[in-house]
Amino acid sequence: LLHELGHQFYKTEHKTDLFALKRFLDEGFNASEAFNALNILHKSPQAQDRIKKLFEQLKLNGYVG
Repeated sequence: LLHELGHQFYKTEHKTDLFALKRFLDEGFNASEAFNALNILHKSPQAQDRIKKLFEQLKLNGYVG
């Protein structure tokens, strides 16, 4: 749901994903819960790369350790 909300503000999937992930973490969920939620969607190499890039960006911004 947070991802779909992000489409109200962003056009790219990456920015929409990042918006949703930051909101998820800001709501008090931890990075492990976020990773598990994202992994449910797809197991394809493309999806795994998308998830990896999201967490790398969050790490750079201090959201995850």
